[in-house]
Amino acid sequence: MDNGHVIVATEGNTVYSLNAGDGTVAWSQNLGPPVVPTGFPWRRHRPHRITSTPVIDSTTGIVYAVRLPCPAAP
Repeated sequence: MDNGHVIVATEGNTVYSLNAGDGTVAWSQNLGPPVVPTGFPWRRHRPHRITSTPVIDSTTGIVYAVRLPCPAAP
């Protein structure tokens, strides 16, 4: 939580800032469609998308979110 907001992410690659008091959406940003790599044996987690809890650097206001790593995926 930062500045009264909770940062959350979905597996649809959208990051949200929610007001911690009432749950309203302060802002949201979609990071594009999930990546579907081809030619690799990654069957368990297809397509590749955000699979982590986002974190915010409260000094800079930058939000970080990580997707499942795949060496050959963009």
